[in-house]
Amino acid sequence: MNFKDIPVLVLGYKRYEQINDLLNILDRWEIKNIFIAIDGYKSDEDRLSVQQARSVARSFSNKRSGVKLHLQDANIGCRLGVPKAISWFFNQVEMGVILEEDVRIDRSFMEACAVLLPKYSNETSIMHINASSFGLNKAGDNFRASRYMHPWGWATWSRAWNCYSDDMTFWKKNNFIRQVKTLKKIGLSNLTTLFFLFAFRLTAQEKNSSWAFRWNWSVWNQGGYSFIPPVNLSSNIGCNYQGTHTQDQRHFDHYPIQSIGHIKSNLVDNISKVDDEKAFRFTNESNKKTKLFRMFVSTLVSRKTFLKIRGLIRG
Repeated sequence: MNFKDIPVLVLGYKRYEQINDLLNILDRWEIKNIFIAIDGYKSDEDRLSVQQARSVARSFSNKRSGVKLHLQDANIGCRLGVPKAISWFFNQVEMGVILEEDVRIDRSFMEACAVLLPKYSNETSIMHINASSFGLNKAGDNFRASRYMHPWGWATWSRAWNCYSDDMTFWKKNNFIRQVKTLKKIGLSNLTTLFFLFAFRLTAQEKNSSWAFRWNWSVWNQGGYSFIPPVNLSSNIGCNYQGTHTQDQRHFDHYPIQSIGHIKSNLVDNISKVDDEKAFRFTNESNKKTKLFRMFVSTLVSRKTFLKIRGLIRG
């Protein structure tokens, strides 16, 4: 498969300049099949920006063949809007790359996906291909199998996305001990187990709107894995005042994008628990004990109290 033939879904909301920039990059790469999904505005404050984002999408569609639009009239938010857009995408294609408006990838990620997507199309245990390396750099050009999924530039198959579930019943009904045992069976370290234990419990309690944690659990619930590149192939440029959920920049948001020099047909190494743990620690290095304590406390308070406190903190 030629990387230009890989379908790409662009997920957007109100950052019309970033959407325009990303679409121009894909245009320069001559990507043939581009899908654009934009959620509706949720407040008068966002109305103009969202309308401009929709205008950018329509303008791009008018000048390029092979572009399909999915423009929401009403805002349905991150939790429902992103999965709905991805499902719309995979109702039309069997495999593809998914990019949010504030994500930038190196072209070699597309080139690697041109090998990985068709090669592993029937390997049901592989469910996600990361563009981010989680800060790790490895010798050679090989991807490696991993337990971690990252949404900053990724690829998957319709057969994998069909396993996505919004249902977090397991994390609502089961006790702490069973939840811990489930995560330990996946092969997570003690620190990582605590993080995902609290993250999944908060998600089940409707204290975040993360579709990504739901996708992560959906993959693990199927016994699935991901692939991670040897060097970092993506960056997030949107963790600032314009962000809906993340306004503060973190040490890994602008981790330098590199490139894979030579794409080989045999480019996957086995899973490494050591590398997985290094990856997790890299993305959670700053104030990890404080963060875990804060997450733990958040699971104990009511949703109403949690949202009120969060609103006060965010101003």
